[in-house]
Amino acid sequence: MLFNPKYGSIGMISMPYFVFIELIGPVMEMLGYLFIVISLVVGGIYVEFAYLLFLLMVVYGSLYSMAAVLLEEWSLRKYPKVSDIAKLFFFSLTESFWYRPLTVIWRCHGLLDVIRNKKAGETCSEKEFHNEKMVINRRHYFGYGNNGFSISYLAAKETS
Repeated sequence: MLFNPKYGSIGMISMPYFVFIELIGPVMEMLGYLFIVISLVVGGIYVEFAYLLFLLMVVYGSLYSMAAVLLEEWSLRKYPKVSDIAKLFFFSLTESFWYRPLTVIWRCHGLLDVIRNKKAGETCSEKEFHNEKMVINRRHYFGYGNNGFSISYLAAKETS
């Protein structure tokens, strides 16, 4: 599908985007973090310029997140208290230090799992699962919540 005109805009725009941005992006970002740390240790980085670029990255990311919070608040009115919006603004200022690196680690870990052909939920085999005597009730309850249509499943219950 990649760069195949037969698939139209999916093959020419969407698939290349997902391969080059979403798939390779976290790896490049992780390599960038490692390069910065190694360059700081070795002394191969102009520290004043690095501080300036880091400050620019934090300010740009924070303003971008704050704008998203404001647009959501103006359009949906989800947060009735001003303190909720203030908390979101605080997190938008600090996300460059904790959330962004964590998402890079999680995405690289997921990519490694795909490469190793490890599937989610491979903690126990099917035989071990059945030995636990778990029976899942397959009835679904459909209901309308505050945010639209929702499906809730009955919890699995243990048989004796």
